[in-house]
Amino acid sequence: MKENKISILSKKSIVDSLFDLLYVKSFEEITVSEIAENADLDRRTFYRHFKSKEEVLSCYVQEKAKQYEQRMAASKFDIQTALKEIFCIFEENKEILTLFYRRNLLHILLYNLNTAFQKYEYINIVNEKLQPEHRAYKSAYHSGGLGNLLTVWLSEGCERSPCQMSEILCKILEESKMIKSD
Repeated sequence: MKENKISILSKKSIVDSLFDLLYVKSFEEITVSEIAENADLDRRTFYRHFKSKEEVLSCYVQEKAKQYEQRMAASKFDIQTALKEIFCIFEENKEILTLFYRRNLLHILLYNLNTAFQKYEYINIVNEKLQPEHRAYKSAYHSGGLGNLLTVWLSEGCERSPCQMSEILCKILEESKMIKSD
């Protein structure tokens, strides 16, 4: 079912409004009424589209995950390309991600990264021998590592390029293969 233009614009206004407010207030201090008022919408319109403020942030992250999926579908798929594309999207959105970081909201990003990893199953490239019932654990492990890398990257002021970050992560993945199980 395709969303109508007014619905799409309302959702975008709500997301933008929340981010505008996050620049001046903590997430906990922001109310749904403030978000709606700042977006020039009725409070009921907010609840027509979202159940909570957290869902607004998740909507933003899920949209970025879709962009990633589209980019990967249009390119040759390998792990270094996948990682570079993730950090390209991070770099393109570093202002908002820095806001997430400053406001202690990266857990929402991490949750959505984990969901995206499971949904798109692109992380299975690292080890195709993994049993299907272990994929949720693998996704959590990789999204957690990626989330922590993102945190370090943000804390350092996003100085390294997406290429540099993908190279660093590929080296880490190569080194981790040195651990052998019995």
